[in-house]
Amino acid sequence: MNVPDRLAVGMYRAKLPGQHCTEPLKARNIELTTKETLSLTERHDVYIFHRIVHHSFIEHIQKLKADGGKIIFELDDDIFTIPKHNPAHKLTLETETLRYCLSLSDEVWVSTEHLKTVIEDEVPGKAIYVLPNLVDLDSWQHKIFNEGEIRMLWAGSKSHIADIQILKDLVEKTNYETYFMGDYVEALSKWVRIEHTNLAVMVPRKDLEHRLKYVDPVGLEAYPETLSALGCNVGLCPLVDEPFNYSKSNIKWLEKTLAGMCCVCANLPPYQAATFKVKEDWVKTVSLLEDEKTRNEIWNIDLDKVKKDYSWQSHRRNIWLDQFERCCK
Repeated sequence: MNVPDRLAVGMYRAKLPGQHCTEPLKARNIELTTKETLSLTERHDVYIFHRIVHHSFIEHIQKLKADGGKIIFELDDDIFTIPKHNPAHKLTLETETLRYCLSLSDEVWVSTEHLKTVIEDEVPGKAIYVLPNLVDLDSWQHKIFNEGEIRMLWAGSKSHIADIQILKDLVEKTNYETYFMGDYVEALSKWVRIEHTNLAVMVPRKDLEHRLKYVDPVGLEAYPETLSALGCNVGLCPLVDEPFNYSKSNIKWLEKTLAGMCCVCANLPPYQAATFKVKEDWVKTVSLLEDEKTRNEIWNIDLDKVKKDYSWQSHRRNIWLDQFERCCK
């Protein structure tokens, strides 16, 4: 199995499956290896690649297939509908390459049911299987930070720049302490010169600086501990209502729940399993969580769901184990 990057995709779609499936698969006489690079001198029965491979590598995939190897492509995003406001929009230039790779593959693995329907339309007749993103419970604290007033957190990458604009009114119209980790809403910010340099840094606006905080991103190894250490009790999971987001997984809800937050989620396909979703207005919805008992009840319900249905320690690990075994037959 190829480890595509050292970001979330590499973690949830390769490293964690390798970590939790390698030993159990040995009992089924299957050897699973996860690597960032592929040695063309090694021979395997099955090769699992992620996302779009560079067109110059396609001839190697063709050779592996011609030599009898089974080729599987793995996706966790709808590459075909990336909106222009998303920094990853340039990947849409490679959709023909991706479409060819998918057609070349023996089967395709995806992270959500909605993404499966997208790929079915793009590559009709292809065998497509859904393998959910799962979290490792041992990496998280599982303790709610429920004392006192609401302390909100949004955390994510710069690919969510449009999604977080949804939170502008929530921050401006409430008096809650709010943290943005990894990116921020520019309209809530101002530029400040770094002393003795020709550089500037963006910080919260003067009228918000007493309750709006920006947190730099950290590596995935430190992410669970950092998210929990912020001590926030309300996790924000906004999404713009657009086709690209329908295929996303619920990983932000899973992570924030395990970090001790009662989550408020967009009422869109990725978050249908979440307990507390925004029906109309973010300000009114979040205000309902000012009661500590309400926050605690919602968090406990969600934490139970995450543990039972969305973790590697749950029964759903068998979906991955059975799929690895099936593809080797």
